[in-house]
Amino acid sequence: SFEGQIGTLVREAVQNSLDARAEGEALVDCRFSVCELSGSHLTRFKAGMAWEQLEDNLSAVPEKRGGRGIQLALRQIEQTGQLRILVIEDRCTKGLPSPEFRRNDDEPNSFCALVRDTLYSDKTSVDAGGSYGLGKSLLWAFSGIKTVLFSTTYPGEGGSNRHRMIGRTSLPFHETPDDGACTGKGWFGVQDPSSDQRCAVSIYDEDAQAHAADCMCARDQRDHGLSIVIVGLSEPGEDAKTLEEIADSIQEAALRSFWPALSRSQLSVSVTVEENDQVTKKLRAEPANDPGYAVAATLLHKFDQGELQEGATLTKGQSGMRWVEHAIPKRVTEATHGKLTGKCAVLVRVLDDDEVGGPLDEQIVRFRKPGMIVGTRRRRGLVLNAKPYIAVVLAGLATDAPHAEQAEWFLRSAEPPEHESWTHKTRAIGENYAMGSKKALGDLTNAIEKAVKDLIGHREPTGGRAPQRLLNKLPFGS
Repeated sequence: SFEGQIGTLVREAVQNSLDARAEGEALVDCRFSVCELSGSHLTRFKAGMAWEQLEDNLSAVPEKRGGRGIQLALRQIEQTGQLRILVIEDRCTKGLPSPEFRRNDDEPNSFCALVRDTLYSDKTSVDAGGSYGLGKSLLWAFSGIKTVLFSTTYPGEGGSNRHRMIGRTSLPFHETPDDGACTGKGWFGVQDPSSDQRCAVSIYDEDAQAHAADCMCARDQRDHGLSIVIVGLSEPGEDAKTLEEIADSIQEAALRSFWPALSRSQLSVSVTVEENDQVTKKLRAEPANDPGYAVAATLLHKFDQGELQEGATLTKGQSGMRWVEHAIPKRVTEATHGKLTGKCAVLVRVLDDDEVGGPLDEQIVRFRKPGMIVGTRRRRGLVLNAKPYIAVVLAGLATDAPHAEQAEWFLRSAEPPEHESWTHKTRAIGENYAMGSKKALGDLTNAIEKAVKDLIGHREPTGGRAPQRLLNKLPFGS
């Protein structure tokens, strides 16, 4: 479902942070740190995550069972004396306060959904970005040694804050002298005191803070949220990049996928490059300051301020909008409703000569309330004589249109795992909606394109007489 590129990881990580927004918080703060550790800093990191015990298992993974990449990553760390990690932090989010294990399948448990479960999601809110539980698998895919650490701070009972840490390694079958035959998940934690079998649970409070400090994921006690450390950062299927190139890719990915959320102050994203404890580069994802996204950010701001006129055909340097109606099929499961009519807002800017459309040039981009782009349609030649343009579609709860919540549910259900389109072929559509989704989504796409075509289809004045030299060449008439 996913491409093995750093942009895909950024999209899934930021989406998860937005979905975990704490109640009452307007903005979620995401920070990415691309780090390279060596010398005493690497020694401290390894001690903090019990590297010797982990290395015993990593070394035992046979190459023929998928361990070749792990062995290559281990050898590179040994030969260079350096270890790359990616730290992903969020703030103003809920953290992971849930119990260690699920009591039943109906009980929401954010900790298990992220750390313990496979192919399972707890996200049930109408405006969630994800719903499949697939995106978290990218965390381990980007670790050369298939190891990820989690550090979280959240409100505890009685108004106090708690700190929690755990790590998980995903390895194929292997055998070691100490552990015997092993398969599946390995854990960084402590023995569960309530179990008479070998079973790891999280480290808490002072012990967790001490290990988190050693492992580059320490958090302030008042700083609610989650830190994720991808150990042995490696972009699958890609050539090795410099730390600076990775940081640039993260910034661009955040802008490409989340410029609406960034523009509406729902999200902030920053990136740093660190060599041991020295910060060598800092970046921020700011659409208003990026030539490729500034025009789109201004267009969205004008809509939010009620400054866009509806209906008129646009000429060069003008902006406008159209409301587009779309069908919402009958919902047959929880939050049932009959067939309804929703609305999308279609915003268009016909670019002036000195404006840059950048990656959005002659594209139609769409998003729901989370402010994450859901698919991009490049529509060159939509109108033969049209000037360059950008078009932005706001759907569901991204607007205050009638039946916006029901539209949000429908369009969220129509998104496949990669969240790059709206299609009737998803499991959620089949389970929750009556017949008609295919036609509803097809009609919506056609209506959006027609609205864009009407807005950009400026016609030059017609009439008059063609030049005589041209008329002399025409082989018909007088």
